[in-house]
Amino acid sequence: MKGKLFARAAMLLAALLIAPASHAATICVSDTAAGCEGTIQDAVDAASAGDTISIRSGVYFENVRVPAGLDGLRIVGPSTAILDPGDDGVAAVPNAGDGLFIESDNVEVQGITIRNGDANHIELGDDVTGTLINGVRSINSDDDFVSSDVDGNDDTIVRNCAVHAPDGAAVDVDGDNVTVSGNHIANTSDGGADIDGDNAVVERNVLIGIENDDPIYVDGDNAEVVRNRISASDYTGINVDGDNAMVKRNWISGVYDGIEVDGDSPTVIRNTLTGVVGYEAVEVDCDVCTDGAVSWNRVMDVGDDTYAFDIGADNAGLMIANNLVWDVIDYGFYLDIEGATVRHNRVVRAGGDEEDCFEIDG
Repeated sequence: MKGKLFARAAMLLAALLIAPASHAATICVSDTAAGCEGTIQDAVDAASAGDTISIRSGVYFENVRVPAGLDGLRIVGPSTAILDPGDDGVAAVPNAGDGLFIESDNVEVQGITIRNGDANHIELGDDVTGTLINGVRSINSDDDFVSSDVDGNDDTIVRNCAVHAPDGAAVDVDGDNVTVSGNHIANTSDGGADIDGDNAVVERNVLIGIENDDPIYVDGDNAEVVRNRISASDYTGINVDGDNAMVKRNWISGVYDGIEVDGDSPTVIRNTLTGVVGYEAVEVDCDVCTDGAVSWNRVMDVGDDTYAFDIGADNAGLMIANNLVWDVIDYGFYLDIEGATVRHNRVVRAGGDEEDCFEIDG
């Protein structure tokens, strides 16, 4: 009996080894090349889950919908492959709507350019997860570059993209584990990266000329906002509302307010801020402050009626150490604290309005 079972198992293994493997298809898109689909939407309609749509150079005036059931689809092309969801000047009824509306999980969009249009360049459907937007150029969106339809867009990644002059935000996504990394974002009309969810990572982005909302805003716990460069904004450079935030090694210049963190156990370290003109360069508030730190930050050339540091701590455990304030007209440090440790901080050339280098209440 054992011999028969072994023989059957061997035959089954051999059959599996010689069975043809299924491979994802690559579908080309070109309005001129033979054998390719003429539009991106035609390629999507012909695709199966896991396929790759390779867009060749050209301008494609269309609105593209990736429906449910195409998980793992890849849409790739060079920057000269341009999706324009606007008016081509020929169609009797111009395009209207999002450039790409994605309703499948784990879809990747890579390398192409999206320009113009009258809505978002990329819209994520409700509860769509795992979207990767990599190396895409966005020019003159009439709303956001990447936007959530409703919520639940966990594990979204937007990286290495160039976003210019959207009439909205660069990234406005609701979901956990969202990453916004290595992007160059300029001249937005309604904020930069706006994330509502836990475990967000916002790192190594350049944000210039962000109007009407914060360049970086995160509403959620365990945010990491690291090594971003922010300049020329009329709002708060970095605004985090949540526990266990890490705001580290950011460079902020020419903004209204600099850094604002509200939540338990914050870590705000090694940031450099210059030319802040609003209420505070660095504002930190914690109810439970255990293991929190505001340390090794540099605040320079602060405007009139602006506090360099405004820190509130309702419980012991916050470390405020080794910070430098240089050229401030009003307070260097305004501290409303209970049991925090304050040491090795320096204030140089302060008090032009006869305010204090340090005022401590607590």
